[in-house]
Amino acid sequence: MLLPGKQIRQKIINLYRADHWYLLMALPLVALLVGFLSGSYPAFYLSSFNPLLIFKGHLYRGLGRQRLRNILVLVQFLISAMLIISTLTIQKQLGFMVDKDLGFEKENRLLVPLVGDEIKDHYELLKEEIKNLPGTVSVSASSNYPGHGLTSNGYLPEGVEDPVMIHVLDIDFDFPETYGLTIVKGRRFSREFPGDVDAYMVNEAFAEQFGWEDPIGKTVERGGTHEVIGVVKNFHFASLQYPIQPLIFTMRPYMGYDYLTVHYQTEDVQSLIRKIEAIWDQLVSAENFQYGFLSDDLRQVYEGEKKMGHLLLAISIIAIAIACMGLFGMASFTLRQRTREIGIRKVMGARSRIIVNQLLREHSLWVLLANILAWPASWFIIQKILNYYSYRIEMPIWIFLLTTLGTLLLAWLTIGYQSLKASETNPADSLRYE
Repeated sequence: MLLPGKQIRQKIINLYRADHWYLLMALPLVALLVGFLSGSYPAFYLSSFNPLLIFKGHLYRGLGRQRLRNILVLVQFLISAMLIISTLTIQKQLGFMVDKDLGFEKENRLLVPLVGDEIKDHYELLKEEIKNLPGTVSVSASSNYPGHGLTSNGYLPEGVEDPVMIHVLDIDFDFPETYGLTIVKGRRFSREFPGDVDAYMVNEAFAEQFGWEDPIGKTVERGGTHEVIGVVKNFHFASLQYPIQPLIFTMRPYMGYDYLTVHYQTEDVQSLIRKIEAIWDQLVSAENFQYGFLSDDLRQVYEGEKKMGHLLLAISIIAIAIACMGLFGMASFTLRQRTREIGIRKVMGARSRIIVNQLLREHSLWVLLANILAWPASWFIIQKILNYYSYRIEMPIWIFLLTTLGTLLLAWLTIGYQSLKASETNPADSLRYE
């Protein structure tokens, strides 16, 4: 089940919006341009025929037209290669974000939203009851949870003249243990120190930004003066699109804690959930029990990247299919023109393998050139995309090489059969052609 009130960030691709005016103008123009080019070439080509040459059987001659066909195939494979490179890179970036160590434990964590004043007033009782259930390792309360992004408030750290907006997370004593956070300096909140309810913990990014070499004992002002008692090792409390920023931990939530996090170790998770729900129903009458898994929630954060990857994959398949059909047509056209030439080569003793290799080499050069041209263009586009993420992969060279080999293989498969068939044709039949 999804957490109530959670706005899952599924980025819907919507081209037709007011702020996308340039797309509204560009797409019809592109469609008209493509239609014009698609229709004009056959029209001009057919209108240029010399009737006398047609009756003599010289319909397919013309070096300029052959070059144009080659250029069209080159453009098709250029676009296909760029799409394939972009798709593979985005998929690799997505895998990097999903697998990256976030600095906290995300598996076997159950999120229970504390909806309504009734349960917020009795959250400690709910927490204690859950802690006693078999399979429960620890339970903590917080205003939010890591990976989801946090709110910001104005604070005045020691040594700073003007208040600064800083992210804040309200937690209880058991939060660091439940999420596996590491205390690098000082200590965490403890029940042995009653004054900790007014103390703060900060993360490493906080100490670094304000130049605190020894943050323990420093103070932060907001509605009073709060002493820093511990420093938490940096962890990603927001998406990897954003860098880790300064963070303050407090024990005084403004309107009560909003979530319980249950760290469990059991094979029968559903049984544990049913037991938690039974406890909830005993304590709460106004709100229904809701829950979610932290690992599932974090995967939803990158739903937009997944959709973009799937979209690019579909477009790439269509583009490469169109490119192969264009290459197939060009190869058929070329082989039809060179039927007599192939027959003469056969008569002169050329082997089928040599003829096939020559034909493959001629067409492969255009596909190879398309890939070489696609490399710098793809590199520029992908760098722009990856710069959107604060934590990103390095552009892998093997993707360019794999794309080149893949498109060459498809080209060979597309024209190989035709070339082999033409090379195996009886020379007598080839020489009678036309």
